[in-house]
Amino acid sequence: MGMFGLSIKAKAGGYWRTTTPYVKANGSWEKVKVAWVKAAGNWKKAYEYEWVFTFSSGPHNDVDFDTLSGIDKYHNVRVVVPSSASIVASTTSAYAIKTGSGYGNKLTIENHGKILGRGGNAGAGGSSTSGNEAQPGGAGADGGNCIYVECDVTILNNGTISGGGGGGGGGGGAWENRSWPSDNDFAGGGGGGGGAPYGLGGARGVSHYGGAGHGTAGSAADLNSSGVAGAGGDDGYAHGGDGGSGGAWGLDGVNGANGGGQRRGAGGSKGLDGEDYYNPSGYTITQV
Repeated sequence: MGMFGLSIKAKAGGYWRTTTPYVKANGSWEKVKVAWVKAAGNWKKAYEYEWVFTFSSGPHNDVDFDTLSGIDKYHNVRVVVPSSASIVASTTSAYAIKTGSGYGNKLTIENHGKILGRGGNAGAGGSSTSGNEAQPGGAGADGGNCIYVECDVTILNNGTISGGGGGGGGGGGAWENRSWPSDNDFAGGGGGGGGAPYGLGGARGVSHYGGAGHGTAGSAADLNSSGVAGAGGDDGYAHGGDGGSGGAWGLDGVNGANGGGQRRGAGGSKGLDGEDYYNPSGYTITQV
């Protein structure tokens, strides 16, 4: 943290030092926010103080600006995310950043790194059951929102700010009877892929008889890439539906595919992407 912008220096002990000026108003000394000077007939800013906080390199989760150490809301506040840092929501119901409120002047977020909502988990693949039924695939979960806006804010974005990607839907299970009762075919659907970042992959759908009829699980997403969908299983004439892939940052997932057979489970629906800015109270967001 520190000072940013125009400053005033005073000589003390033989050295020029940056100083924070005060002015006496109504009998009390108060810190000066902005000072102007008239030069050649024109008023110009001579001093403006800004409290600056810069995140350290590496990962951070669920940051609430109200809890930043030493924050000075009396002045302008600038929060800097360097290119080596990422801020990610820990769950889809949390936020990467909450701006906080009660600022006496301007709040600026200067981003050179990654600020991301959490990716949605994927849906599981549908199974086939002993009752000659084919289950539907599970729905992918929606991605989480990124920044909870609780005041007017200026955004200077040279990196990535994005809601989490939606989880992929699970593939539907399947059942087929070509020659009752000896040739019943059972297949499970593939699990969906997790939404980026960090959405979990979907479990595989299983076949009642096992073996090749099992689907495969979808993979989880990492910080940068969405999860890959699992494949549906095949058992004779029954074909489990493939799962849907997870959505990348700020994108919906993909619907799971329907199973194929006499009885076919529907593919699970995709999860939707989260919002970059969750702003329920309609504060002003200025992007520069």
